[in-house]
Amino acid sequence: IQELDAGYNYTQDGGATYPYRGQGLVVPQLDEVLAAFPGVPVNVEIKSSVALSDIPALADSLRAYNRANKALVASFSQDHISAFREAAPEIWTAFSQDEVTYFFLMTPEMEESYEPPSPALQVPPTFSGLTVLTPDFVAKARRFGLRVDAFDINTAERVQEMLDLGLNGMITNDPALLREMIDAQN
Repeated sequence: IQELDAGYNYTQDGGATYPYRGQGLVVPQLDEVLAAFPGVPVNVEIKSSVALSDIPALADSLRAYNRANKALVASFSQDHISAFREAAPEIWTAFSQDEVTYFFLMTPEMEESYEPPSPALQVPPTFSGLTVLTPDFVAKARRFGLRVDAFDINTAERVQEMLDLGLNGMITNDPALLREMIDAQN
């Protein structure tokens, strides 16, 4: 990945120009990001293609850059999130996809004995034709003291829906739009 041109496809004018193409921009390694932005909270997703044996190195990097209390690690994969929790029980994780599914389907009777596996949910507004982020889902999460973040929030309509739900955070490809809409609400 480090050999690829990270600025190759960047354009602000619909493809008329590519001002960063060929400028030597590369995708930074995690340690480079952590060093460049000390103290900034990070959200790190472990892709399912990552070898389970590499997960302790992620935990070590977050600790080395003093992010143990300023990081949230997520993965769709139960195996990956379980391995990270074992390697770094002190660092927050989000629910895996399996854990979100259980939480989503959990009945009020099941809630009585439920213990959340982590303090944070990171979910899309919809999944496989089902609306995940509903007022009831958020209320259930709040009953357990869980943080709720939404991902793939890339339109003004979606941002407004998520603001109306009172989520803790949003993951977007358009941070300027998100900032503008949050500022307009305040």
